Amino acid sequence: IQSIVGLGNEMLHRVLRRITRVNLISRNLSGPRDITVDEDELEKFSRRATQMWDMNGPDAPLHYLNHLRVPMISNVLLNHPIEGQPACHTSRPLKGYHILDVGCGVGILCEPLARLGANVTGIDPVEENITVAVKHSSQDPSLTASGGSLNYQCCTIEEFARDSQQFDLVVASEVLEHVTEIDKFLPHICTTVKQGGHTVFTTINRTLTSYITAILLAEYMTGLLPVGTHDWGKFVRPSELEQLLTSNGLTVVFQRDNWYNPLTRAWSWCARSGVGYAMVAIKPPGIEDKQETKN
Repeated sequence: IQSIVGLGNEMLHRVLRRITRVNLISRNLSGPRDITVDEDELEKFSRRATQMWDMNGPDAPLHYLNHLRVPMISNVLLNHPIEGQPACHTSRPLKGYHILDVGCGVGILCEPLARLGANVTGIDPVEENITVAVKHSSQDPSLTASGGSLNYQCCTIEEFARDSQQFDLVVASEVLEHVTEIDKFLPHICTTVKQGGHTVFTTINRTLTSYITAILLAEYMTGLLPVGTHDWGKFVRPSELEQLLTSNGLTVVFQRDNWYNPLTRAWSWCARSGVGYAMVAIKPPGIEDKQETKN
């Protein structure tokens, strides 16, 4: 027990130190340094890029999360109950829809969305991630036969938003907890959504429960995740995320907690977990973007 308490105290001190630290980088930018990517996060994910498609590796939970987030995204676009299974009468129900996946990693979410017929653009600031994503997608003939499209770009959301492209749906799944200065990150997300379009987020709540389960248990005691995967100080409370979305002209239409069972490798919706959650917001017609992109 004493060793667990000591480990908890050590981790708490690390969290407090990281909360006070702001580490910004600028990649390939001629404009102001408004990039919200943490250099430590870039290095961490670049080292893991070649392992992320391993269904038995440390990123296995992301693969299994597709069982929740792919139906959720489909239902948002098709105006079906968000928590239900899509009532699809075609193998390509998302044909004609344009989706932006921010922080796409190696394409774990991009590929199944493209197979449903969507035109998917995945962006990520980690070059190694994009290299792996492109190579993996090129080896799957079903992606080219889906009727949709899949494109990757190595860039940040700040860089991408300057092109003024807009999408039917923008998703940032398991990304916010790795972002520096979320209040500067989210406006760029919101500008890439069409009027009447949606944003979809999955992330981790900042609670005592999430500190115990997502960091102490998952990283230090069970080894489910590599040590250092998460920084508790970057976790975002639902009330904070909703406030930021509202201040950028979006309206939250759905919020629900989720839970991962490492024994069954299954994700499920739940009334309250205090750890993971999903949030969906819509940009109402007539809303002007509050964040002006810089040319």
